[in-house]
Amino acid sequence: MQVWKVAAPVAALALALTGCSSGSSSSPTATGSGSGSVSGSLTVWNYGALDDSSLLSPLVAGFEAKYPDVTVDLVGQPADNYYALLQAAVVSGRGPDVFSMFPGGYQKQFQEYSLDLSDQIPQEDLVATNAQYYSADGSTESEVYGVPSTAGMYMMLYNKQVLADAGVSSVPTTWDELDATCAKVVAAGKTCLGYGSQDGSGGFSSYLDWSYLVGAVEPLTAWDELIAGTLPYASADIVAQVERWGQMREKGWTNPDVLTWRDVRTSFESGDVAMVMGGSWDSSWAQKALGTDVAAAAAPFSDTPNNLLVQLPDNGYSVSKEATNQTAAVAFAAYVVSAEGQEIVASAGNVPSRSGVAVTDPVNNALLTQAEDESWTVVPMFDNFIAPTVNQALTSGLNQVLAGQITAQDAMAAVDKATAGLSDDERVAYHLGGS
Repeated sequence: MQVWKVAAPVAALALALTGCSSGSSSSPTATGSGSGSVSGSLTVWNYGALDDSSLLSPLVAGFEAKYPDVTVDLVGQPADNYYALLQAAVVSGRGPDVFSMFPGGYQKQFQEYSLDLSDQIPQEDLVATNAQYYSADGSTESEVYGVPSTAGMYMMLYNKQVLADAGVSSVPTTWDELDATCAKVVAAGKTCLGYGSQDGSGGFSSYLDWSYLVGAVEPLTAWDELIAGTLPYASADIVAQVERWGQMREKGWTNPDVLTWRDVRTSFESGDVAMVMGGSWDSSWAQKALGTDVAAAAAPFSDTPNNLLVQLPDNGYSVSKEATNQTAAVAFAAYVVSAEGQEIVASAGNVPSRSGVAVTDPVNNALLTQAEDESWTVVPMFDNFIAPTVNQALTSGLNQVLAGQITAQDAMAAVDKATAGLSDDERVAYHLGGS
């Protein structure tokens, strides 16, 4: 069984999976990398609006400076139907040269349309950035269908000033502390935990909460069993967690319109909301609005102080097999995981995927420092390792639980049903807890 350790606060996390590559660096140099042969135009699709990406624009600027004969056309695609748009484009042969992609179950559905990069990019760069999460079987020496640009974290952002004004001396770390905190925040006329869409779609990203909910009651070794269907999601401990989480709205700790509220981000920025669930990629906009008043913590969805760091080499890029400019597309992917590209990722306020590259964002670095100092347990982002249909059932069920539309038992039973209906090809087996 692999040992999962928290990263040093100055570098991105190096997660280990069963069957990872040995790290050989004897592979060939990336196509066109470092030469003047890369030219022409290149189309890159971004997951979400370009204005929401603190990463892609500076990466492209650096790439174009390195390869001045290449012009990159950036296209932002709406996050709520990104995968449907991408599927339609690649099936019809009109897809982009490079497209944003996430590992595990997200990437698996696009493997047949993605170029194998294992012999196109140096193994030392694939290993350094944990590209095995984009591979066919958990090894960078097998087919690798994408490269990770960041090692993102799920976390809870909170406004220190709002909590202090409400008489709260420290961020909550347990269910009971959350209740006590929210009672004070609500009494002060604020929303305690804000839930809603940040991208204009319906509902909210409940997968941000889920890794904490399940991680508090099931060790990483049991996550494989959930994914395989041998441990039910509707087990007593998990249902109890989801029930407790769903009670937050009933208690008045959240906004009442969790499925329709579009102002969760702006309300957090204006100081009307004390806490929101988010990711390390949200740190930049939060600091622009709140400065040093914003900080990050583990979600307090646990009976005992939560000491989970939910982190994974996540946001990345795949190259289309049908890319019209495959040479430039591969060079872009190679640039993303190069030391130069990863420095740009860090400078843009993100947690880089490459080990040894400093995390410069103060909010993200503070959370990594705390996790290191307190020896937190590192777990991946659960939603990356379940099939899309299971993820849809999980997200829909959790959203409805918080909205008071269905019970926790029914929501988890629906996830079990979706899991049972998977074919062997649809399952994503990364052996998260060991062999």
